[in-house]
Amino acid sequence: LRFFTRKSLLGCLANAGFEVEEFQGINRLKTRILPLKRLFRHLVFLLLGDDVRYLQFAFRAVKKKT
Repeated sequence: LRFFTRKSLLGCLANAGFEVEEFQGINRLKTRILPLKRLFRHLVFLLLGDDVRYLQFAFRAVKKKT
């Protein structure tokens, strides 16, 4: 099992010789949020980025032409 951020996954694919055509987060986390928790969640997103909003990423990549 390996965990990726958007940046690390794109870098890994580029290093392997792939070009990403489409990339998006899927299975967005859904939570019941109280006002104080909503503020905390927004702070977490600001600090960690949008990667923490999604459980998975979906992408389409093709081999780079040489």
